[in-house]
Amino acid sequence: STEARALNNAGMVVGYSTRASDTPGDSFSHAFLYRDGVMHDLNDLVAKRGIWTVLDAVGINDAQQIAAYACTEYGDCRAVLLEP
Repeated sequence: STEARALNNAGMVVGYSTRASDTPGDSFSHAFLYRDGVMHDLNDLVAKRGIWTVLDAVGINDAQQIAAYACTEYGDCRAVLLEP
């Protein structure tokens, strides 16, 4: 499933998408950015994210800054600000 959370004046949309994993009955969520007709996994756009996975994007402004939620595989979660 996919849910849009926010839209800026340039028509960019952010949110999250949940997909099935390779493990039967399991799923995972990743944040996305939709722009120019293409959906992008935000994790593919973030440089040097280390052990963090961006799970949900909740806001985007006209400067293209994205408010998001990221977690580690150890359960540490933080609000993050992603900037272009």
